[in-house]
Amino acid sequence: MEVEARWAQIIKSVPELDEDQLRSMVRFLLQDEEDWLSEKLKSRQDQSMAIDCLGYLASEKALPWVLRSLTDREEALQLSAAAALQWFPEEWILEPLLGMILRQQPSAAKAGEVLARKGQRSRDRLWDAWFESEGNPAIQAQILNVLSEAKDPRCEKLAFLSLDSPWEEMQRAGLKAVEQMKMCALWGNVAGLLEHVDWSIRAKAARVLAALGEKRALPVLKNLPPDKEPWVQESRTQCIESLENR
Repeated sequence: MEVEARWAQIIKSVPELDEDQLRSMVRFLLQDEEDWLSEKLKSRQDQSMAIDCLGYLASEKALPWVLRSLTDREEALQLSAAAALQWFPEEWILEPLLGMILRQQPSAAKAGEVLARKGQRSRDRLWDAWFESEGNPAIQAQILNVLSEAKDPRCEKLAFLSLDSPWEEMQRAGLKAVEQMKMCALWGNVAGLLEHVDWSIRAKAARVLAALGEKRALPVLKNLPPDKEPWVQESRTQCIESLENR
């Protein structure tokens, strides 16, 4: 059967098969056809399916094409590539994806999402990269976001350091991690940002304290002078009401 006929058979079968069945079919019909699939990437109509197939093959030859698609300007193709990378061995994709994060490429966010879903080795490497990136708040903030998405318990230490950082980008990442992972032990560090120079950080700190449900923050909140920014003041008022009603 010609490869185009095999491709048509796969496309026709997509609605009827679950992912495991489709993966088996692709591996049976398109084994060693990475070069042919790479040509399909030139057609917008076929791109997503071609990336899916390259992911199902999960071969060393297919990997560069999937990594390249992760950097594409089209978000739909980025999403397909991120999903396809899940099929590849962790040791193959760890350093290329980490490189995208460290170089702050446009694909860095998607690369982080893929690594967050991978194993402990990826999370350990991201942990090391956080400390190696000292002085680069954009990278450190993104790594913290990735690790908190992965619910890595070591995030509490990184969140502590981020909330104490002079960089607003890291402070925002720290607040997000605290809220996401309910790090109640850091409520005092969050409260320390209630009088931050940036109004959006002041407001976010109040909302995070409300999410934590830490009544110990009530005296701090009540003793603050009225904020000149209405949104910040409203966030504080809502936080106080939320804590008092618990």
